[in-house]
Amino acid sequence: MMLIKFSHKIIIFLLKLNIVVIKGENAVQMTYAGKPIDIEEAPFTVAITVGCTGALIHRLWVITAAHCFEDRSYNEAAFVGFGTSNRRYYGYFIRITKVYIMPDFYVSYFSSNLAILSSYDIALIELAKPVILSQKIQILKLEGTKWPKGENRTCELAGFGNNLFDNSELHQSQMTVGRACGCMKTKKMLCAESLKIGDSPCYGDSGSVIVCNNKGVAVTSQAIPFSYCYDKKKAMKEIKKNACGQSTYYFLFTFIRPHLKWIKEITNYNKANKVTLSIVPYYYDIFTSFHISAPLIIFLTHLYR
Repeated sequence: MMLIKFSHKIIIFLLKLNIVVIKGENAVQMTYAGKPIDIEEAPFTVAITVGCTGALIHRLWVITAAHCFEDRSYNEAAFVGFGTSNRRYYGYFIRITKVYIMPDFYVSYFSSNLAILSSYDIALIELAKPVILSQKIQILKLEGTKWPKGENRTCELAGFGNNLFDNSELHQSQMTVGRACGCMKTKKMLCAESLKIGDSPCYGDSGSVIVCNNKGVAVTSQAIPFSYCYDKKKAMKEIKKNACGQSTYYFLFTFIRPHLKWIKEITNYNKANKVTLSIVPYYYDIFTSFHISAPLIIFLTHLYR
């Protein structure tokens, strides 16, 4: 009788164990930021050692989110990793020499309107030397056309962000992208939601680029709770919680097209072509990149007019 009871307990234990394994296998497909992919499926994707993702847009330039550098001083220890499907094992990496942050990002940082922050959350990373392109390292073209009026588009987002199983693999999500974002409306921001329940951008995906029809469209910025549109105090509490995989958050992205002029100005300033910028924008961007105060920026702007 004791043997029968013992055998019964073993069977129950094994059944429970099997259920756990089955649940685990199902959950693998529900990681916070999509399915694992090989770098060759998104060869423009790069890992940044400050804990963000970015996209290669020129052999000397990477685009990412401004907030990745808002409270950090980058130095010789900051690098960009290329050609890898795992952020812990780079194909090779290049040192960051300079970071240019969209000037209006600092102004918007003090705004109570969180949508304004996501309108300017763009930074450009200048690399110490040109990237060697390969099958695993490619340049992403940026889209310059207007967003289709009143339309949503199905696009992809690849990043090195956190997921349920805490691995460091590159992963990709399919997202529905459009202008509708609750009460938050601005021409310089897009909103996205995942096509899968429990799938969303997460920590580490900041700076990754939404790709529509093989062109870069928007930079991953932040997650805002739905409550922001009807109870801002409640939203300020919820915003501190983990938004990864949650269906009650808006996922905001900085629309690249309105900032193409600034991007072109900055990326034209490189070792091969040093004097393509007028002196005002050049100094303006250098100082905003190093968090110099607004009064000093205004003074310099008037000084070099």
